[in-house]
Amino acid sequence: MRYLYKISIRFSAENLALNGQPNMSVLYSKHTNLTDTFKFDTNSVIKIEANRDFCLSDRVDKLYGNGNSVHIQILKAILLYCLTCNNCVEVKSITMSRKAKNVNTYYYRQIKKFKQPFPSRNHIINPLPIGAIINKLSHTKRDYSYRIAMSYLLREQYSLHAYHKFECLWRAYNCMFRDLTGKSGDNEGIKAMIDHVLNNRNKYLQTIAYANAINLTDKVFKFKSFFEDKIDKSNKHCNKFKELIRFFTKTDIIGVFNQNKAAIENKIDTKSSLINPNQIKVDINNYLNQVVEDANKVAVEKFIFILWYAYYLRNMHFHAVVKEASFSLYSVSKDRHMTLINEFMESFIYEIFQDDTF
Repeated sequence: MRYLYKISIRFSAENLALNGQPNMSVLYSKHTNLTDTFKFDTNSVIKIEANRDFCLSDRVDKLYGNGNSVHIQILKAILLYCLTCNNCVEVKSITMSRKAKNVNTYYYRQIKKFKQPFPSRNHIINPLPIGAIINKLSHTKRDYSYRIAMSYLLREQYSLHAYHKFECLWRAYNCMFRDLTGKSGDNEGIKAMIDHVLNNRNKYLQTIAYANAINLTDKVFKFKSFFEDKIDKSNKHCNKFKELIRFFTKTDIIGVFNQNKAAIENKIDTKSSLINPNQIKVDINNYLNQVVEDANKVAVEKFIFILWYAYYLRNMHFHAVVKEASFSLYSVSKDRHMTLINEFMESFIYEIFQDDTF
């Protein structure tokens, strides 16, 4: 027997971005072209009309099972609503009615047992344009990756701790670049994304501009340890570090290398596995002294430099090289260092969502 379900999800605040939004047909199965209808009757409610061949019982665990297509559609609606709203909101209520085909009587229930999918907050968030989300609600492998990224992005928006925000942002980015580039490894995936940005820089103008406005001489940055880590991970010829330096030509980035030259040379001297460390230092100094800005890529170089630096920070925290960030005797919720990186990463992720060239 076929059943019609009508689900109403009410939120704690209006979302004006959905005002006047027409009904949407949203695929609910990767095996068929069957769709449900999302309706936006008021600014604080999303309604879903769904037809299914099964009867959802009164048991809440049946509705909230991970493979339940109705549950998945509810989560899509929550992502859509919360990521396009400029305020943190809560799910106030979920109601559902069920009617069997050719039967006029509706079975109605209010679903009382559910938890908020994110922590309660009361602050402004940065909404995604609705157009960046509505075409990512189907069941392709790529759309699924985007929705995983959305869940981390939403958690980041509702988090107040700078390092926890960074963790969510990187996981969102990591999920997307694996699918978009086809690269499973972080290094190769980042290189592929850099190539994509270089070839489509008009899609990333906001993030490039943000990166270019950052003062790299700011003492909050940990470039000394960044360079030392790169040398540590290089082979006996220090190729990884040489590759890092030789990519860049922009004057203020070269200045950062020069400002840390003593630390770089000391690290090369103390890395016993290097072959001919003196020649490595000569090669590096020759490049730093002779480099000329490359007009074809200089505008994007700070973007790329900061992305590699963010990857270094990711490794430090994800691999537990440093202590858990919130274990501290002073507040780091407004850590300026991580705030700069978080704003960069958030801007980059938002522009990936809107990039139609993939």
